[in-house]
Formats: sequence, C-alpha cells, structure tokens
Amino acid sequence: MITVTLSSQRQFRMCTYDGEGDLWAIASFLNTCEIVDQYEQFCTVTDLQAEFTEPGFNPTQNVRLWLNDTDQITAFAQLWIPQQTETSGESEGYLGFRVHPEHRDQELEVAVMCWAEDRVAEVAQERALFARLRVNCRDYEQSPLQLFEQFGLHYERCFFRMNRRLTEPVPEPRLPEGFVIVQARGAEDLAARVELCNQSFIDHWNYHPATVEEWAHWESLPTHQPELSFVAIAPDGTYAGGCQCLIEHEDNAQRG
Repeated sequence: MITVTLSSQRQFRMCTYDGEGDLWAIASFLNTCEIVDQYEQFCTVTDLQAEFTEPGFNPTQNVRLWLNDTDQITAFAQLWIPQQTETSGESEGYLGFRVHPEHRDQELEVAVMCWAEDRVAEVAQERALFARLRVNCRDYEQSPLQLFEQFGLHYERCFFRMNRRLTEPVPEPRLPEGFVIVQARGAEDLAARVELCNQSFIDHWNYHPATVEEWAHWESLPTHQPELSFVAIAPDGTYAGGCQCLIEHEDNAQRG
C-alpha cells in the first residue's frame, strides 16, 4: 500500500485489487463516473469478472485502487499488457482509468499515470523490450489531453463509433457468387475463426494476434450469443468473413 499526499494535503492510499469482494465497489464507482462522463459505458460486476478472468490478465498486478480516508474509491486504473509475440519489438501497456468527479484535476491523475509508467517499464525490462504506454480519451476532453502531453504522450490514432437504428429495415445481404453465410459452430470451428480474425487484421494499426484461449473465454460468458455469430464461407470452403455477437443484458437494463 502506498500513500499519495496531494498539494492540498489530502491523502489517498493506493491499493492492489483484493479479489471478487472489490468488484461491487469498483462497478459502483465506475457508474458514478459514468453519470458525469456519459461514455455509454455502464459497468456491472459481470463485466468486471469477465475482464479480470481473461487469459493473460493479472488483476493483482495490473489493477490499482486509490482510496480516501473513509475507504471509498476515488480512482481506479487497469492496464492491459498484451502477451509478448515473436514479432513484437516493444512491450505495450493500455491504460484505462477513472477519477471520481469530485477529485479530478487534483493530482490523482498524475499518480495514476506514474503507476502505469512504472508498471509498463517493469514488464518491458523483464522482456528486454522497449516500453510503450498507450491511453485514450475523447477528442473534446481537454484535461486528459493536457495530462497526457505532460507525460510526453502524443496523438497517434483516432477511432469513430458507428451505430444504426434497428427499427429501420435491414436489407438482405448480397453475397458474391458461391459464398454462403452459416452460423458459427462454437468450439468446433473456434480455431478457424480465430485464424480468420488474425489474418483479417494482420495489417491493421497496432495489430495483436488473438488466441483461441481468449476467444473461448469470451464465448463461455452469458453475454455471448452463439445464434447471432456467423461465418461467411468461400466457394473453396475457407472462412472469408465472420462476426461474433455479445449482448450486455445487464448494461442494457441500466440504460433502461
């Protein structure tokens, strides 16, 4: 446990994740932040369980909580550090964090960034690789942007979120001659679908190969909808495309 003292003399304790007993408090904290941030990212205990039990993720090492003097969470951070691959020349860490709306811009963000830098550097040293920390925020969030610039980070990539109202008619798919779409077969064709995904994204920005173990984990969850997961098969029998469907029922209920 590390105590962080701010310039205001307020103190916060940085703690490690202490097991499933922390999940409800973390989910409640994240949803308190969501009310202000409106990222459309409501969180449930089930969501956190799924993330924290993903193969290769170690919540004890890569999750931190900052607590106030009444043991309430004031900041939360987690790092996703991809497994090392033969072609990777660096060790990356992807940081996601939230600070309670009442304690923002009060140096807690700096404490989070310092922890993340140290942790990513530690893993990189173990792997004898160059360390790289990645974070994200919305383009209108000036405070995080200034924070990231303070730590020497620079803009590299933007993403757009697209949505479609399903109350409108959905056109029938138009396939090339000889191609068919069939329902995915679960464990039976899992390896083939993972290979399809990896080959589809191999030239994408910041590509990291998926593993069968990771896909098996996510497809074992209640959110996975096997009846809505499909593959497109080419005339020669190979997989040419596909989709994996997850529905967050608890999240949808909170949006109400």
